[in-house]
Amino acid sequence: MVSSEELGLIRSDFTSIKETPTPVPWIKLVRLPQSWSFIAAKFLTDPVWFFLLFRLPNYFKKTRYLDTKLSLSYLIIAYALFNVIKLIGGYFPGYLLRCGWSGTRARKTALIAYALLILPVLAV
Repeated sequence: MVSSEELGLIRSDFTSIKETPTPVPWIKLVRLPQSWSFIAAKFLTDPVWFFLLFRLPNYFKKTRYLDTKLSLSYLIIAYALFNVIKLIGGYFPGYLLRCGWSGTRARKTALIAYALLILPVLAV
């Protein structure tokens, strides 16, 4: 049970949130190392995603001789799997953190696990 004093304290926090944030100039953002790590990650991962997104239908058509309409179910399965893998990829380090692992150890373990999981693709 929350007392009226505690409720007043909780509600007082919401009044301080209503302040308008000050805009940050782009030049300050570009100088941050966090910005460059995000830019580098997008630079490395987006070409792979867009290749799969736009070239996979053409791949099915040219190599497997599947019409786009016929390969639609395969594309839906592939894209659904991509999304499930993305969700699991974000969940796994959080799970390790909840199990008591340190932040650095949880993230590095997840990255190593993902790197090892991609190795069987070389056999294909």
